[in-house]
Amino acid sequence: MPDAERRALQRLTRRRERLEDEVAAIKRRLLHLVRWACPAVEAVLPDFRTSLPLAVLHDLLGPARIAGMRQAALLRFVAARASGNHPHGGPFAENLVGGLKAAAAETQRLHGAAVDLPRLQPEVAPEVDRVNAALILPRSAEVNFLGRPGMVSWRSARRAWPWVAGLAGGAASA
Repeated sequence: MPDAERRALQRLTRRRERLEDEVAAIKRRLLHLVRWACPAVEAVLPDFRTSLPLAVLHDLLGPARIAGMRQAALLRFVAARASGNHPHGGPFAENLVGGLKAAAAETQRLHGAAVDLPRLQPEVAPEVDRVNAALILPRSAEVNFLGRPGMVSWRSARRAWPWVAGLAGGAASA
């Protein structure tokens, strides 16, 4: 591999490590917020490494909002934002919606009117946006860089840096 390509790939690797550290810090802050504000929600939400819990925190932080939504509306919300291994409907979505409703009721009993969670929404939503931007945009830049003619081949990149194999899914099989 020529030196220029190696340096470019090393820059991408360092950039990715910095972004992963930033994302991990944001997710830790969000998890601490959930544990403080609505501890019952932590048990209901899927893994914080997926987009669905981030979408719930971005749009539905207030328990009054979740409690006031109809089940069909929450099911549509889950279906629109589920990705990866999360089913868009069926028992998974129904259990999640039921759990969110129960967690919202528990949070309202826990805090009553003492904590105004919707006022935290303007602070939480940008953090979630930063996580989403850090996860999506750099990966597309890496795929574009590695997929260009004359640059590092997928085969050599996968051998040297195993994380590259997961960047573009099917494109990495070249």
